[in-house]
Amino acid sequence: MSTGDWWRWLALTWFVLAGKVACAALPEAVHTHWQADITPGIVSPDKVDGASWRRINLDHAWRRVGACDHTRWTYRLAFEVEAPLGEDQGVWIHRAGNRLRLWANEYELAEFGQLDNDRADYSNGSLYARIPWHVLRPGENVLLVQVAGDCRRYSGLSHLDIGAHRLLEPQWQRTEQMENWLTAAIVSVSVLVSLASLGFYAMNRHRKALLLGVASGAWALREWLWSMTELPMPFDVWFFLLDLTFAIWMPIICILTLRLSGVRSRRLEMLQWVGLAVAVVTSAAATAGAPIFVKGLGLQLLVVVGCVTVWAVLRQAIRDPNGANLTLLAAAVSMLALGLMDHWNVWLSPAPDAYQRFYYTPLIAVLFILAIGALLMRQFDLAMRTVAHYRESLEQEVTRQREQLRAQHEREQLYVRREAIEQERRRIAQDMHDGLGAQLVGLLSSVRTSGGQAAVLEQEVQHALVQLRATMDSLSSEAGDLSTALAQFRYLHEARLCRMGLRLDWQVQLLPDLVWGPRALTQLDFWLREAFANVIKHAQATCVTVQAWQRNGQCELAVTDNGCGYDPTQPTTGRGRLHLVERAAALGMQLQTVSRPGQGTTVRLVWPVSHVVAD
Repeated sequence: MSTGDWWRWLALTWFVLAGKVACAALPEAVHTHWQADITPGIVSPDKVDGASWRRINLDHAWRRVGACDHTRWTYRLAFEVEAPLGEDQGVWIHRAGNRLRLWANEYELAEFGQLDNDRADYSNGSLYARIPWHVLRPGENVLLVQVAGDCRRYSGLSHLDIGAHRLLEPQWQRTEQMENWLTAAIVSVSVLVSLASLGFYAMNRHRKALLLGVASGAWALREWLWSMTELPMPFDVWFFLLDLTFAIWMPIICILTLRLSGVRSRRLEMLQWVGLAVAVVTSAAATAGAPIFVKGLGLQLLVVVGCVTVWAVLRQAIRDPNGANLTLLAAAVSMLALGLMDHWNVWLSPAPDAYQRFYYTPLIAVLFILAIGALLMRQFDLAMRTVAHYRESLEQEVTRQREQLRAQHEREQLYVRREAIEQERRRIAQDMHDGLGAQLVGLLSSVRTSGGQAAVLEQEVQHALVQLRATMDSLSSEAGDLSTALAQFRYLHEARLCRMGLRLDWQVQLLPDLVWGPRALTQLDFWLREAFANVIKHAQATCVTVQAWQRNGQCELAVTDNGCGYDPTQPTTGRGRLHLVERAAALGMQLQTVSRPGQGTTVRLVWPVSHVVAD
């Protein structure tokens, strides 16, 4: 709660107290009456002389003077008006029973609630009635106050102020307006605190906010009920709700105070709930017809438990005198002191004006609610700052981790680039070996068999250049189909194979018209070159058969020679067989090799019809 809010509440309290002081210092034209005659029952003006009257002092609180044996009393008092007449008079009753009717010289002045209807309660505020000048007599006049009520409510009659209407009525209006504004302010603040706390609980599920919301809402309901005159509900329900709201507010506020001050005592908190249960039970019993002192026992238990809470907060403030504990201690001590003062005035005080004294508890209760709300907001603010700090630390850590990941990613990219370059180098070396190397092997064979004829050598060199171009073309991005690639291979190599003494038997059927990537076609081309190079270097064959077909959802490409063959179980020193395996794996195809010594060799690729090799 800010300093400005404290000053506003202090100013409001000062105005109320100033109104009370003004009432104690009325002008000489206004007279205060501290005594009256009383008789049981409702006595009409025409039967005043036949009633049995006795003298009593005002204030006359029924529960303190043993007047609860009757629910209706009639008060009579005499007042004088100086002659000459011609000015209206007024009567100010600071507090009275639940319902009452006023008479002046057998003239009905006013009625506050029907005497036979208990759904009205005017005992919580002051009342004012105007006495017309024409009903007055010079000298002594008689005022009758017929009061109906019961001791479950604060019934009775306070002292009365009678005087000139022009002087008395403005003072009563100022006091009444101030008390009405005060009640409206208490209800408004309590409702706002309740709604804010319950809204915060709905968003964050914070139990302290829930407790504050329930307590503030209970106090707002209590003040609203307390301000009623014509009750919108049966009196028993209204009476019970008054006690219930107080019984709810008191323990919850004590529990909040304990938790905010750091007092961790399950027994003390359990005692608060016990006090709540006892207060509700005793109030229900009084509502059902039990003696009114039963209700007082429950309320007194709540007060005792509140005193224990204040003592626990005091000890905690001594051990840990921080700002929150000292604030709670000041609010709790102030509320308890003024609450005890109100309790004394209502139930125990023998002072003649105790019956009509100002109630401080509603105001102090709101101040206490605001103090707790301010501390809760302070805790929430600290929690939010902590969360913000953690969020900032988390963001810094995330930034650091992101930088580490970025650096790691750059290292991984560099590694991947280096690995790609290395793989490309190995591929080019393999392609040079399988392509240009095989072509040079053929060139060497041609030199040996042709006797060095220039035309033959020139043709072989041209084939080597073609092979070099094919190796360079493997780096391009042109795609094609498998049948075209096989036809191009036959066109480039059939004549050279014939010159080398190898007959080419070409048995290639139409294959699926699927587009392969350029790298895949190059891999297939080099696989064929490696297969033919192995035949030329090792097989001593005279015929090579190339077969390709599709059936039963499978495609096959086979290269078969009629050479010397070999034993597949024996290790080899060359890299030709290994290259065939690697290129078949790169194509995603199955490699099959069949060879027997003296019976030739067959290498075969097998793949599904729908298989497409992309780069």
